[in-house]
Amino acid sequence: MKAKDRKLGAARRYLRPVLAGSLAVASIFPVMAFQDEGTVRIGLLESQTGVLAPYGIPGLLGSQIAIEEINNAGGITVAGKKVKLAPVPDMKGHDPANDPAQAIALVRRMAADDGVLAIKGTSGSNLTEAVFNYLVGPANLLKPA
Repeated sequence: MKAKDRKLGAARRYLRPVLAGSLAVASIFPVMAFQDEGTVRIGLLESQTGVLAPYGIPGLLGSQIAIEEINNAGGITVAGKKVKLAPVPDMKGHDPANDPAQAIALVRRMAADDGVLAIKGTSGSNLTEAVFNYLVGPANLLKPA
């Protein structure tokens, strides 16, 4: 087996449960992410430029492979209906680079405008911490009603 194939296999084994877990957790929240057209929108937020690119690009590629495999296998079941995963904005995802303010702006946009069910990312702890603090902060986006 080639080294590249081993790496792709490891990425697939890792990302499939991560995406499925994200969908399961995110489905608890009342989000308009289940689409009538038979898709579930997944936001991709991985750094593709700057110092975090060496971490974000493999994460994005792994997500692309996992989404392709899941969709080629017929999708996933949500509320008893088979649906496909639709990455937002597309398979290239959003690039927050290494800018926490940009990461927050992209999360807000995906949640408010794009109606995503889950967001896969980020590529660095500084971005993750900023997004987490935004989500549980005064905006109260993750606090129960």
